[in-house]
Amino acid sequence: MKGARYAREAIQDRVNLYNSTSSVSSVGLRPLRRQFEGQESIPPTEDVTSDSILECQPLETDGEGGFVDPQGRRRTLRGINLDGAMKLPNNPEIHSYDGDCRDPNNIFFEGDNVSFVGRPFPLDEAEDHFRRIKSWGYNTIRYLITWEAIEHSGPGKYDDDFIEYTIKILRIMDSVGGLYVFFETHQDVWSRFSGGSGAPMWTLYAAGLQPTRFYATEAALLHNNPRFHHPEEPDDYPKMIWTSNYKRLASLVMFTLFFSGRNYFPQLCINGMNIQDYLQKHYFDTISYFWSKLHDTLPDMFRKGTILGFESINEPNCGLMGHEHLKHIPGKQQLRVGTTPTIYQSFKLGMGFACEVDVYKITITGPQKDGTKVVDPEGTIAWLTKEEAVEIDKKYGWKRDPRWKLGECIFASAKIWKWDKSVNVDELKDMTPQERLDLSLYNCELLLPNFFNQYSEKHQFKVKEGFTQKGVDMEFFTNHNFMEFYIRFKKIVRDIDPNCFVFISAACFGKASDHQGR
Repeated sequence: MKGARYAREAIQDRVNLYNSTSSVSSVGLRPLRRQFEGQESIPPTEDVTSDSILECQPLETDGEGGFVDPQGRRRTLRGINLDGAMKLPNNPEIHSYDGDCRDPNNIFFEGDNVSFVGRPFPLDEAEDHFRRIKSWGYNTIRYLITWEAIEHSGPGKYDDDFIEYTIKILRIMDSVGGLYVFFETHQDVWSRFSGGSGAPMWTLYAAGLQPTRFYATEAALLHNNPRFHHPEEPDDYPKMIWTSNYKRLASLVMFTLFFSGRNYFPQLCINGMNIQDYLQKHYFDTISYFWSKLHDTLPDMFRKGTILGFESINEPNCGLMGHEHLKHIPGKQQLRVGTTPTIYQSFKLGMGFACEVDVYKITITGPQKDGTKVVDPEGTIAWLTKEEAVEIDKKYGWKRDPRWKLGECIFASAKIWKWDKSVNVDELKDMTPQERLDLSLYNCELLLPNFFNQYSEKHQFKVKEGFTQKGVDMEFFTNHNFMEFYIRFKKIVRDIDPNCFVFISAACFGKASDHQGR
């Protein structure tokens, strides 16, 4: 009750600021001014060929956080994202609520056979859109692309039609003039198939996951689950519940393997490479391919500075790296909405065990517990079975390390948790809900609750000279694993265009990195 009363008082205080008038008389008041000595006028731009007030020119930094043009004028970049539609394929046109994630044969899971050609808008509408953006006062575009848009068909298979379409859009933007553009590979909770956007579906298969079974295990909550589609109850899809996928199994697995697979799961290898190196290699190869195509095809836009540069992956997430006790929800975890399993519960749900999970709602004072719910996968697992893996691996040309135990939770294989040897997980589907719940409570054990926040030599972290930290946390992730990723990204982009800007997106829910001089 104190929290609610405090919130009401805080809100009223702010409202009163606008309702009350000042008691200070305005008679005789003069505006405050800073006096500046006369300065030499800055020369105007020459060779103006567009209808822009200021054409795009190559920019540099002034050492104080500002951008300056060749005439020495500071340019203020006012930017807009272009655009949310880029997250979803255009053919077939699939919205986040389209399809049925319960049906493995639904078109939603045809992840290889999609096209993003036509995004962000049709060519014949492009000029109008860019002129409208300029009329709103913007002079910079943050151009979204996704990994999936370029490499959706499989590892090393690039969609040249999409890249060519992007080039056509950029040429129209250039003809309008006065708009800078930089690119960023967008992602939200890893992928469309884990409740957001970004990476292609085959990356989930590479990690040993089976996205067609995420619905039953709540490894991810997807908007196209029919449970959320009740016309008579339009609020059945809770606001912002998609963000809870950051703390669910699918997203946690992918970000953990992508940024720290070498450290925690050295046995998970594909084609002779650790899963971290395999995923990052394909991500970087995709960036390099796309960036090279643009650089070779649009040299004038690079020369003029219209194409500013590239931003590293949007909102990178640490996965489980640095996570505190796996059996508890950390106090600092404000992201709690809907069913909110602990990490340990997510592990068990992924192997078909039932769990009684806390349910939260968002209130004015933050997340508030709203009861509990038994989530019962009924023996369904979120991992590829051995039989499925044989077919998947053949399709994508993968050969996995023999130490990779397919059909089993990778965290159980790493001996972070276990279930009794007397339990046959294949028989869970034939048990009653209460039997599955009892096995989860009494026949499973968390062995290494602090596995991801302890610093250990066996994890072979690459640390800076003089490093003395004993634990692993978000700051450690940002300044080590993520910074290693960013340095590679920067090199790839600058090797193609040495003069471009390389922007950095800070880790999701984390502080900015200590990247000075890197």
